[in-house]
Amino acid sequence: MKLLFMVVAVLLPSLSAFSQTNSVADQVLALDKQQREAALRGESTFEEQHTASEYISINPAGVLSTREQILARMKSGDVRLEAIDVDQEQVHVYDDVAVITGREHVRGSYKGRTFDNTARYSRVWKLQNGAWKLVLFHETPIV
Repeated sequence: MKLLFMVVAVLLPSLSAFSQTNSVADQVLALDKQQREAALRGESTFEEQHTASEYISINPAGVLSTREQILARMKSGDVRLEAIDVDQEQVHVYDDVAVITGREHVRGSYKGRTFDNTARYSRVWKLQNGAWKLVLFHETPIV
């Protein structure tokens, strides 16, 4: 009986931490999905609410954009997305930071020029004042 109690006492905290990590991973994946859905609708509200002031985006061409530049581009209507398909998603949680990596296939147009890109991506989310904020998005083309 003592052995069973010791096993439970050792494993219970680990199971609790595992459950909390999965819960955070699920929360961040849900936010990530909402961000993609808003982008497909051409809505900037999600980005305004869920990106940190220091947010940086690096596109497949290596162009770095700030939060303000991304919001301006979204509001201009220059970017029109037709599809964002993701797979191979993985989430790693480190206390108040979550890193999502995966592969995406994005189709759309920018200022009338169509694009059809497949890339590996990383999104970094940070817990700030009780809310998850996107702080970094980086894409590397798959050729």
